Amino acid sequence: MRLLADAGRYVPSIIAFVAGCLTTAMLLPGQQGTALSLTTPFAPSKNSALSELYLATVAKSVTGILLETPSYTAFTGKEDLTKAQPFDAEKRTEGADWPVYGITMAGLKRMNNIRDLLDDVLVNNIPGDFAECGVWRGGSSVFARAVFAARRVTDRKVHLIDSFAGLPTATTAKDIDMWSQMDYVSVGQDDVRRHFEAYNLLDEQVTWSKGFFRYSLPDLRQRMPDLKLAVLRMDGDMYESTMDILFNLWDTLSVGGYMIIDDWAIEACQQAIGEFYKMHNTEFELIRIDSIASYIKKVAEFSVPLNRQWYIDFNDSRAVEGNKD
Repeated sequence: MRLLADAGRYVPSIIAFVAGCLTTAMLLPGQQGTALSLTTPFAPSKNSALSELYLATVAKSVTGILLETPSYTAFTGKEDLTKAQPFDAEKRTEGADWPVYGITMAGLKRMNNIRDLLDDVLVNNIPGDFAECGVWRGGSSVFARAVFAARRVTDRKVHLIDSFAGLPTATTAKDIDMWSQMDYVSVGQDDVRRHFEAYNLLDEQVTWSKGFFRYSLPDLRQRMPDLKLAVLRMDGDMYESTMDILFNLWDTLSVGGYMIIDDWAIEACQQAIGEFYKMHNTEFELIRIDSIASYIKKVAEFSVPLNRQWYIDFNDSRAVEGNKD
């Protein structure tokens, strides 16, 4: 009977939300659209059938699965509709293509992983927020905010950290300078904000840090000295970006929390993760999400201090890169 009562109360909101998914959520950056307005706030009971329906719909919307949107071959980096490929459900589930219309390229399995990990830290009272370093069109963070909304969580934030201008030019020999040439990964902050608005999820629980990680992450730590994370999602693609995230945010991640490595399939990212743990005399258990991404659970603090001198020396060896703001 409780489910029926919830259904009667929230059906108008669900209908409005699904309509919004079909009309606004697939807008590309630069296109104009109107954020959907729900006549009744959608806040079903925690873990109710309706909240699961809501999250499943959001996940399929942000990935472009609802409309079976076309895609570009991953890592091509250019927008050219004449080269778009038909929708491939298997690739989209794996996050193995780059959707033309859709606000995440992470795929359905990785959306489900975000939900599962957030649910785990909520159930087990692991303190901290959700942070994403490298957000593209913002879909993964939109989905994380949707999880908090569905679970009626009001005391945890979603932090978006990005240059909102693409990836940096490689500043060390550890990376091949290819990412900075990919126009498709450059999405402005206004476009990402608009995507949050389209899902009615832009509020005080969402924060923004703009700039390349070597600059924006230290600034974030200064602005939020008490920052604590429960789930950290890393999507920096490069060795240096991965090291920036690790050295600036590892100590904010709660024991029992999770670190998602979206780019585990990229050798430079694997190298950075491996070196980081090795220099701190720690082994880690890698858990695969799909053919590309993995995650690690933080089971304990390091037995040795964070090697900040290594990071200082690393930064001193790097070329100067712009977009400090």
